[in-house]
Amino acid sequence: MTRNNLYISGQSLTAKPLTSVNKYPANANRLALVESLVASKDASVALCALSEHFPGEVVFSSSFGLEDQVITHLISRNNIPVKIFTIDTGRLFNETCNLWNRTREIYAVDINTYYPDLQSTEAITRDI
Repeated sequence: MTRNNLYISGQSLTAKPLTSVNKYPANANRLALVESLVASKDASVALCALSEHFPGEVVFSSSFGLEDQVITHLISRNNIPVKIFTIDTGRLFNETCNLWNRTREIYAVDINTYYPDLQSTEAITRDI
């Protein structure tokens, strides 16, 4: 059973496992670069710096919590080219769905939606 499949717009995406930065020096160098780009900067300036240095690669995952709404606000109000995505588990509260829709309306942002594989999700929840 595969537990790390996500779907967006009908396409299956397989999540890659996290690996240790120490095993891969190139990743450590990239991490050091990211740290230097954001050090001692406010959030909107840091997001701008990251999106300029890594065009098309900076994405933000939102679960629509308070902190996520602040970051969404910074991204949209400053026109920072950061893609926003969320995972719709099919088990979200109505309030979350309403806030999701309201966020799209207020900020006029596209929020890419990923969906877990239904059969894998059911299998996981049965095992709990």
